[in-house]
Amino acid sequence: MFIFLLQVRHMLGGHPERDPDRRSRRNGTSPCSGLARRRRDRRVHWIKSPPERGRGRRGPRAADASGTVENEIVYATGLTLLGVVERLTGGWGLDGRMFTAVYFAGEEAWYVQFWLFLCGLLFALFLGSVFAAVWVRWKAVGLVTTFILLAFLLVGVAALLTLGGLWDDAWATITRLGWVGASSASLAITALLGVLGFVLLRGATPKS
Repeated sequence: MFIFLLQVRHMLGGHPERDPDRRSRRNGTSPCSGLARRRRDRRVHWIKSPPERGRGRRGPRAADASGTVENEIVYATGLTLLGVVERLTGGWGLDGRMFTAVYFAGEEAWYVQFWLFLCGLLFALFLGSVFAAVWVRWKAVGLVTTFILLAFLLVGVAALLTLGGLWDDAWATITRLGWVGASSASLAITALLGVLGFVLLRGATPKS
């Protein structure tokens, strides 16, 4: 969610004191190129003008989503490298674990660790984007309602598994899939969360 909110702030143009172009415009000068200025203006216009969306232009939403996915790839790569160093140093000389994708199964190859990190980060990113989109559209009331509905859903699933005696089958399925299979399967949920966040944010009307 934190990463998503940073992306939204970036789309809105950043802080005036940290944006040299905005400072220069206040002073009557503009050291930035006209191309960069036009790109920024289009980005801000798309965010602040919801009625113009969906009229034959994709807007920056696809680019922003691809940018956040690229960030997650970078983060996963960094965590994987730290995990390799951790293994080579015997847990930083303390036989500890800080950068293994799965604490009790941290002996997998580096590419397996990378995939587990990446799937987990993408899931967290797009889940956070849904909550952020709900906040943008319905503020605190929508967010509280979402958490209440989510709690009912989780309790309902747990009750269904308990009353139906399906816990053993669920664990057996996860075990059969393994860490890699379960992480790969989570991408389907991640994709649904991404679509849901897009739909919610697309229908939001920012208020000043």
